[in-house]
Amino acid sequence: MAMAAILAMLVTCVAMISLPMILGAVFESGDGNGVKDNPSLSANSGGSLGITKSDSANQKVWRAGEGASPGSGTSTGSFTPATGSGGGRAGAAAGGLSEGFYGSSCPQVETIIEQQLRVILQADIGQAAGILRIMFHDCFVQGCDASLLLVRPTTEQTATPNNASIRASSLRALDTIKAAIEAVCPGVVSCADTIVLSTKIAVKLSGGPIIPMRTGRRDGLSAASNQTVVNNIPPPTLNITALKQNFQNQGLDSRDLVALSGGHTIGRAHCRFVDPQITPTISTDLNTAFALNLSRICLPANNSIKARQTTHLDFITQNLFDNSYFQNVLSKVAIFHTDAALTNASDTLQLVQLYAQNQPLFFQQFSQSMIKMSQLNILTGQQGEIRKKCTTPNQYLNA
Repeated sequence: MAMAAILAMLVTCVAMISLPMILGAVFESGDGNGVKDNPSLSANSGGSLGITKSDSANQKVWRAGEGASPGSGTSTGSFTPATGSGGGRAGAAAGGLSEGFYGSSCPQVETIIEQQLRVILQADIGQAAGILRIMFHDCFVQGCDASLLLVRPTTEQTATPNNASIRASSLRALDTIKAAIEAVCPGVVSCADTIVLSTKIAVKLSGGPIIPMRTGRRDGLSAASNQTVVNNIPPPTLNITALKQNFQNQGLDSRDLVALSGGHTIGRAHCRFVDPQITPTISTDLNTAFALNLSRICLPANNSIKARQTTHLDFITQNLFDNSYFQNVLSKVAIFHTDAALTNASDTLQLVQLYAQNQPLFFQQFSQSMIKMSQLNILTGQQGEIRKKCTTPNQYLNA
């Protein structure tokens, strides 16, 4: 759909929908309960949950490297997608990781996770975004070691960036998945790999790409400090220079920044993060009609249940993993300043424009960037441990 058409549709919807209907569509507890099911999660004619024929076709295109020419319908000239560390073949070793790492020790692991996630996402499709967010917040802080899941002897979950945005229900979902794995393969699959594989499958079931994640991570023994979390998780107020630097500190480049930002195609935001964009004045990041809609939802004068109020990150295809986020950014109907900031540098703007018109290419780069992120400062071999319970190091289980 053309960007102008999307914006026109949004403005029309804002004008036509009454305030009670708007609030009914977006209200939920801060924990993500009450999100309506995604119709794409119903079994389709192919019998594959959450994957439509169109999605499958897109995935075949980008996995084969066909049909993703940057010159097709774009003005990006010589841009070509990066191969990065995510361009390896299946089974290739990467820093101690490999595809099929559990082929002998727990060959059912992805089947177990998918069975659990089908039930979880049927009840609340918003958990896909919750699990994706957990992976991001875990990997950006002392690496992908599942330290975010620890609650004893210390925890990262109460650190300022996490306390405000990590869903307790998504943490419980991962506990459920880990327990199901332990029932079949005790002491084999790490919590770090459980996060990564759950994210892979949640993205797939939401209509996104099938990411060939490598496994073999081990779990960290301790949580990071509050200051370490604050220093590494980018707040939604950063300008493009600071945002790029934050990602560069993790070994990630502009392609990774833009592609991973595309994860905002699913999920919700608490109004306390929206308010700086709409008060005391409306930010120039936002289309005026869209900002007025957000004001009706979020401003205290209009909202007696402010502490729990949330709003969709993507109003167009709310629970579907697609490229509409980039169309929203260009139309100024994306919520955070960090979303709008992607248009303030020529390289990131070029990528936003490209992905807005080419979903298979976005899927390709998102896959590569997710693989790169999943390999940040990992523990392998004899490092760390394989936690039996993700909330607790093994030494404390019988304490």
